[in-house]
Amino acid sequence: MPEPGEAPRVAVARSYHRGPQQDVRGELNLQHAPVPGEKRTIPVLRILGDTRNNQLFEPRLIYACAGKMKFSGLEHCDRAWHAQEWSCEFDY
Repeated sequence: MPEPGEAPRVAVARSYHRGPQQDVRGELNLQHAPVPGEKRTIPVLRILGDTRNNQLFEPRLIYACAGKMKFSGLEHCDRAWHAQEWSCEFDY
């Protein structure tokens, strides 16, 4: 959370499953979503402000370095699950 008077950090995530690279701007949000019919939750990474509602289920951080992070996980699209990688660049 930014300090008072400080601008929020913005992540740019790229998702590749719908053709060429997509650029999405917004804030990253990690939540735990309930699994229907089970007594457990799974982590879901979302980009707040994304009109396409891209979600990365069970994200794993695979790279973190100055201003850039990469996550691998699963996206649900067209009634199928796809292994995806999100590359996020942070504007400070």
